[in-house]
Amino acid sequence: MDVFSFGVILLELVSGREATDEEVRVMWATAVEVFRGRSTEEIGRAERRRGWMDEGLVAESTCPVESMASVAISCLNQDLSKRPSTVDMVHALCDDIFELSADAQVWARERERERERERERERERERGAMFGSIWLYYNVAKFIE
Repeated sequence: MDVFSFGVILLELVSGREATDEEVRVMWATAVEVFRGRSTEEIGRAERRRGWMDEGLVAESTCPVESMASVAISCLNQDLSKRPSTVDMVHALCDDIFELSADAQVWARERERERERERERERERERGAMFGSIWLYYNVAKFIE
């Protein structure tokens, strides 16, 4: 397996960008700068990283996505001996996927609770409308008598 190409594909997934842009700039070179670049401020460096990654993924969970990006960056190492083996990549990515899936399960439970609350609010509105109809019917019947 071509570890370098896998790293490029993984970066495409993490960033939501294509490997090259309209100006034929290579996306992975920019990624290496962002992730390996020297920064005196760790906060600024973290912000640059998050800004480079796909917003939808970062909104879900930052740590596993950053970890996946780190695996991808390690696949791009110019020194072939410093690139991870496929086994190392699988282990690292499985941990990330497990963490993401755990986050997804929490998110799904929260969404289901919100949907249930919305259904309850709808039932309350229906009960209120039904009560209003009964009240109106009762008062109209009283008025007619």
